[in-house]
Amino acid sequence: MKKRLLCGALALLLCLPSCGRPDPLEAPEQTQEPATKKESGLPKVENPLTWEKIRAIPIATDDMTSDELRKICTDFMRLQLTFEWTPSKDLEYILAVREKPMSFVRGRVYGGLPYRSGNANGNLYTVMEFYDPETGVLERGNYPSLDFAG
Repeated sequence: MKKRLLCGALALLLCLPSCGRPDPLEAPEQTQEPATKKESGLPKVENPLTWEKIRAIPIATDDMTSDELRKICTDFMRLQLTFEWTPSKDLEYILAVREKPMSFVRGRVYGGLPYRSGNANGNLYTVMEFYDPETGVLERGNYPSLDFAG
């Protein structure tokens, strides 16, 4: 029963705006190529996502306060919005709602979870299956309706 209440409380916290002092989330959609490139021809990702960063966010427990639980949620969301990555190849897709062509360009560094990246989207745990924490390169995964160009 306690776990159900905790899960419900966490879900509610995610739906409500955070209280207290504002803590702006700054997540650049993309940055310019850094001057330094790795041997692969891809830019060096200065702030790659690592398991250590993910594991640094504590797991919720029954004895945590509302503020502690809220911090877990905001820290996790902030990490999802700010980690840096670069695609291994150009990724092109159509934004179906507007029939608008979209792309993630190889050689460009992006911040935060990509809107579409094959199976490598959804959350940080899924991303890590397709992400190289040493280089910051994100592979597309296996998603038949999306194609990497080139």
